[in-house]
Amino acid sequence: MSDFVKNPLSEIINVTGIYTLHYFEYSKTYNFEGETHPFWELVYVDRGNVSVIADKQIYRLNQGEIIFHKPNEFHAIKAMGDYANTVVISFETKSPAMVFFENKVLKLNKSQREIIFKIISEGKNTFSEPLNIVELTEMTKREIIDFGSLQLIKLYMEELFIQLIRSNSVLKAREKNPQWRKQDGGGDVFGIIVDYLERNTDKNVTIDDVCNQFFFSKTYIKTLFKQKTGKGMINYFNDLKIKKAKQLISLGEFTFTEIAEILSYGSVHYFSRSFKEYTGMTPTEYSKSVKSTGIL
Repeated sequence: MSDFVKNPLSEIINVTGIYTLHYFEYSKTYNFEGETHPFWELVYVDRGNVSVIADKQIYRLNQGEIIFHKPNEFHAIKAMGDYANTVVISFETKSPAMVFFENKVLKLNKSQREIIFKIISEGKNTFSEPLNIVELTEMTKREIIDFGSLQLIKLYMEELFIQLIRSNSVLKAREKNPQWRKQDGGGDVFGIIVDYLERNTDKNVTIDDVCNQFFFSKTYIKTLFKQKTGKGMINYFNDLKIKKAKQLISLGEFTFTEIAEILSYGSVHYFSRSFKEYTGMTPTEYSKSVKSTGIL
């Protein structure tokens, strides 16, 4: 009788199907008004910048960044600047671990970017349709495809997702490590706090919230922001909220009341007062200036 004991190989991430695989080259005028569907979608920016709406939240994605849209989440995309090249993949997975990707913009490292383009390369050789057809809802396999091509697409996607969860979980562990905080001289700490603030402009973040999130003292945070920006953290955060408000006004898809609600201002009157305090213009005046100049 054998003494060997089998270790079952589990599938913490299991991609069970792919709907569409795209590589788009957007012009500066491209604006997709949005859709919903009952499966996952990822958007990766290969070159340029895009503005993405996910439900009522707006995100700016820079080159090398990725966002995931969960099933039935309304999403839209708009090119920023002169152009934007993006990879868009819609797929099916029921894995509970995918909750990690909700409401996040992640930066890919070199290894993860290489996986993205392995998926694209394999997709080109597997499916007959060009990858830049916006209206595509069904892909057809070529009559002759390489051995194991569909399985490789599945494996590459699962590897990418696992790598992303691993690398960003390590970052969160470092955020909570007091020794790491003391050694970095404040530079990385500042970037992590700013990232936290940028991802929470839909809330009313306080210094206490940041202290509880990252285990810093109020004195440390106040000193850090004064050194890095010349202003307090709350003033810096309010600048971010106003910047987000400008983006939402520029899109022309929300009323001022809706924007006030999206950014948790409490009332449209408080939003208008704050906007004028920080910009010197009312939201209405800013909206008119954007329309007249065509500047986002």
